[in-house]
Amino acid sequence: MNTEIAEPTPNAAQAAIRTLPASSGQERLWLTAEADGTTAPYAAPFGYHVTARLTAAQLREAVELLTARHDALRTGLHWTGDGLAQQVHASVRPDVRELSCASTEEFIEALRSAAAEPFDLSRPPLVRTFHAEIAQDETAFGFVFHHSVCDSWSLELFLRDLTLVLDGGVPDTVPGDHAEWSQGERSWLGTAEAERDRAYWRDRLQGGAAPLRLGRHDRQPSRRGDVHRFAVPAPVVNQLVAQTGASPFSIMLAAFGTLLHRYSLNERVSIGLPIAQRGTADAERTFGYLSNTIVALEEYTEDTTFLTAVASAFQHVADGLEHGRLPLQELVRLPGVRQEGAASLYQAMFGPQNTPVETPPMIGGHPLTRLAVHNGTAKNELTLLVDQAADGFACELEYDTALFDRPWAQRLAAAYVQLLTSASQDPDTPVDELPLLTAEERAVAFAERADADSHPDENPVHVDIEAQARRTPDAVAVRWADGRLTYRELDRRANALAARIVRSGIAPGSRIGLRLDRGPELICAALGILKAGAAFVPLDPKFPLARVQAICADAAVSAIVADASQTEELADVPVLVPQDDGAESAPGVPVRPGDLACIYYTSGSTGTPKGVLIDHRDMASRMAYFRDAYPVGPGEAALFKTPLVFDISVWEILLPLFAGGEVLVAEPGRETDPDYLSMVLRTEPVALVHFVPVALETYLGAVEAGSYPRLRWVIASGEAVPTSLLRRARDHFGAAVHIQYGQTETAEVTVWDGSDDHGPAAATLLGREIGVYSMRVVDRALQPVPTDVPGELCVSGPGGVSWGYQKRPAVTAERFVPHPGNPGERLYRSGDVVRRLDTGIYEFLGRADHQVKIQGCRVEPGEIENVLCAHPAVSACVVTARKSSDGNVQLTAYVVAGDSTPSPNDLADFAGQRLPWYMVPGAFVVLPDFPRTTSGKIARESLPEPDRQAFPLEGGLEGPIGPLETEIAAEWSRVLGIQEIGRHDDFFQVGGTSLSLVRVLGAVGKRFGITLRAGRFSSRPTIAALAEAVQGGIEELVSGLSDEEALDMLEALRTHD
Repeated sequence: MNTEIAEPTPNAAQAAIRTLPASSGQERLWLTAEADGTTAPYAAPFGYHVTARLTAAQLREAVELLTARHDALRTGLHWTGDGLAQQVHASVRPDVRELSCASTEEFIEALRSAAAEPFDLSRPPLVRTFHAEIAQDETAFGFVFHHSVCDSWSLELFLRDLTLVLDGGVPDTVPGDHAEWSQGERSWLGTAEAERDRAYWRDRLQGGAAPLRLGRHDRQPSRRGDVHRFAVPAPVVNQLVAQTGASPFSIMLAAFGTLLHRYSLNERVSIGLPIAQRGTADAERTFGYLSNTIVALEEYTEDTTFLTAVASAFQHVADGLEHGRLPLQELVRLPGVRQEGAASLYQAMFGPQNTPVETPPMIGGHPLTRLAVHNGTAKNELTLLVDQAADGFACELEYDTALFDRPWAQRLAAAYVQLLTSASQDPDTPVDELPLLTAEERAVAFAERADADSHPDENPVHVDIEAQARRTPDAVAVRWADGRLTYRELDRRANALAARIVRSGIAPGSRIGLRLDRGPELICAALGILKAGAAFVPLDPKFPLARVQAICADAAVSAIVADASQTEELADVPVLVPQDDGAESAPGVPVRPGDLACIYYTSGSTGTPKGVLIDHRDMASRMAYFRDAYPVGPGEAALFKTPLVFDISVWEILLPLFAGGEVLVAEPGRETDPDYLSMVLRTEPVALVHFVPVALETYLGAVEAGSYPRLRWVIASGEAVPTSLLRRARDHFGAAVHIQYGQTETAEVTVWDGSDDHGPAAATLLGREIGVYSMRVVDRALQPVPTDVPGELCVSGPGGVSWGYQKRPAVTAERFVPHPGNPGERLYRSGDVVRRLDTGIYEFLGRADHQVKIQGCRVEPGEIENVLCAHPAVSACVVTARKSSDGNVQLTAYVVAGDSTPSPNDLADFAGQRLPWYMVPGAFVVLPDFPRTTSGKIARESLPEPDRQAFPLEGGLEGPIGPLETEIAAEWSRVLGIQEIGRHDDFFQVGGTSLSLVRVLGAVGKRFGITLRAGRFSSRPTIAALAEAVQGGIEELVSGLSDEEALDMLEALRTHD
């Protein structure tokens, strides 16, 4: 008997598989498939046509030989729980399929459909072969590779070997071993050279780039895609090559980066660049996924010319290639290289087709024709591939169809070609001033709107109201809680005040302050001032005295109409106290259309408010559209609830008085009370009501939907109005809801009623032009830009633009510029950044000068910065506007402290004593210094989000809520090795990686019996978000169980808790 213990013999199947860690590239593609729940984006179809007979058997035999030759074709990827492994099989049977196609078009479509079929990445081969006999001597064949085993270089190796074998030859080179290359990569990652590369990229990519947010930026990328193919003429690029000395690749990359900058307005643009990673002879012979992606992070300033953009692109690509061995998967793990909340280092990719094809491939002397096959997916939001040909550059623009449509892609391509053309004519032009339209297109864009209204009646508004008083003297004009005025009484009181003004020696053209609470006296006073030939200057009784005094001094007011209680406080200026007397007629002061009607003060960047001068023609033009669009007539009312310092109040007052309607005055102090407003809107004959968006949001959240029997129009304006808010209001009121947009300098210039409601729910859509106004979107050089491209909004319209600013000739000249398309007229440069959509609707994007609107009032952050800098503990300050969690705009002040550190409460109190309440920031972030760009400017987009300690009277970590979040937090702690975790903490910011996220999701999903995909959490990787997904998954799971099974599962969960 043999008593020796036999050595265990490995299972034959196990012996036929070599298992070793996956490469970084394989790991990245596997993680992408896990996050997306699909392998389709990286399933790459390639098709060929040959005018010769090639049988399926011949093709199968050749593919079998190549599968045995290249180890990557026998490799699958397997998750072990501790990491990703590649398993190289000793032999694999090729997947060869015969198709029945009558044409190459049918074959292309079949190949496209086959690319959508998922791969099981653990089961090789990760390539499928397709064959179709189109005709007796005509064959189409193709392949669908998963990128984890093949890149573009490898495809050419495969095609070269395939054509050689099909011609009866045998490859005479020794192929490289992909598995060995992978192990070499793993070893290299621990070297000093790899650490130097990490240091380079950590420094180069510090802070990352903000997301591009192009197209339908409210949607998540879908990975579904399409392509648009176009050409760039060779002479354009060749001229730039001669002018710059750069390669076509650097020039076209610089143009792509510049275009993304122009479309996104981002000062930093990040673009992925695929590189071959074939630096050795062995790597050149290796079939597999060796490709890597480096990141070109370009910065743009006002001084960046196309020449400097090309030089920068060339240098960054050269440096990137020098450090290009570090895998992209390593780059994303480096601290500080991604913007907060960003899912990736880039959303756009640029690549040349630079694979090593020396001669066109042939079979039996017959050339192969490459078939253009796209797999119907998009690996990035945008990818531009460029192939140089003899007569130009063939470009293929791949785009995510959830974000962009084909017309958008076509317009982007046209802008790209025009940008290159403009750069070739003057490469030293700043990139922000390169024309994106032809000269003919620019001329058309500057023409006045053909359907603009004709010039309205130029009667001063008080003259039209006098006429209405003669028509309906006994009708109610103004009504409030405990009283009313008829049109006769209103006119008589206004006449009496006008007479007092004239008797006081106040000359026509003078300015008179109006500091009254909302009520009948205010309406009478405004009309009386106009009848006296003077201009009224609104002064809110709640304004600090210092602000009132500053406005009065700037406007040179001759008197102030105010309550008797204010006489002592306003001792420096004559005070006219309203009286109840009346007069049958006005003083008879002639008022011409060009005379000044009012001065509205808005926030000024120097810290002093600036006054907008509005004449009677301008006011009449402003009201003309409203009189036609919103005829509030007899038996109807407009609700007057807006403070007079907001110019919206003017049409709340005047609009009903033109047509015999009434002004219903909201009770003092109750204009923001939802219960009161609901009662008024439902029981009074209110036909028209206005809300600033935040007030509308509050109202909708507090009041249940119901009947509004007399309400015809709800107007929302004064600040950005999200589309989602319009939709909610429309559903709630059952009335027309209109978003209006305008400036004090022009009045409302657009209206949107929610039609063509196909825009993003989170977008701020302004609508289309109205009245006398025409709008243009222009670049920094005041040149019109194409549809979709952001730019500054300029407004024109006969009689619709104000004079300018009180005592500010320089600012007036800067903002009111000569009209390039209409000599003698002016364009108002609004400072608002918008883009025109292909529907003709304008979308608001922000302020060019960082100015914002809060609660309907324009706010210049510079004014707030100047006030806070006067605090003894503040040495520097920057104020920005951010969207809060409830969608409202919130001011955040970033301060650099001096000798001591001020608290948020201290800063809030200091600002509150010197600024109106709506200009006091809601958060205060103390920084050691501001982040800056390479040019030394403050990098506003890199300022951090306010943390919990930044808000006055708030603080403390918000821990997990409930047992579900507590269990998820425990899993985070176990995987990440940390204890203190908040429910809103970002997984990646507290030390998480893509692989550790897979571990967490796997553990949590296994615990609750559900599947969780990493892709759902890339934009919101928090405990709270994960708990919501688990809750939804459990509910979906339970819905498919029987009652008994559901009770058993719920009992098990309760027992575990």
